Amino acid sequence: MSAAPAPLPPRDRSTQVTRDAGMRADRRSIAVLTVVILLVGLSVLVSFNWSAGGFIPEAPTGIFLAALVGAIIYVSFRYAAANARTCPACSRRIPPDALLCPYCGQRLS
Repeated sequence: MSAAPAPLPPRDRSTQVTRDAGMRADRRSIAVLTVVILLVGLSVLVSFNWSAGGFIPEAPTGIFLAALVGAIIYVSFRYAAANARTCPACSRRIPPDALLCPYCGQRLS
């Protein structure tokens, strides 16, 4: 009979949780940026007069408003993401003033 294999060293769960939370934040950031770019691109397409081959007279206003709305969406998302906390044990979003994680009960510092 052969000897049992040596046990693997314990994984550092906090590093994995932090990396996973960072990857989720990156994906959300990319999704919001994609929506903003699509919003501005759609405003350019809608502002083009396809039959005459040029932009309609109100095109600069429409494109500017779409860019402004997109900037507001992006800045508000970044502000909300900067103030968010995640639980070190389960990596879920928690309220900034929480003392215990409402999902797993982990005590927070």
